Amino acid sequence: EPEVATLARTLAEYGATLNNLPLKARSQALDRRRPKAKPYWSTVIEMAARAFESWTIAKLAAAGIRNDYLANVAGSGEWAGKPELDQGYPYP
Repeated sequence: EPEVATLARTLAEYGATLNNLPLKARSQALDRRRPKAKPYWSTVIEMAARAFESWTIAKLAAAGIRNDYLANVAGSGEWAGKPELDQGYPYP
């Protein structure tokens, strides 16, 4: 049981960290593009998934590997200047 409490505390701290990053505001801006839908981009689970994806890409890149099978490798520049994506890059 102590491991469960530690894990729960760690996940809560991680969620709080995500909610304090600029990523949160960019994600909320993307959610505002869909006013009738429930929030998606700004949920902690979705932001955590994108953060992990970004970490995975960075680790692979450090090893000289690029693989887009499980991770989006589109950089922030590919989102810039596109009207449908004008609310900002949804990754950390």
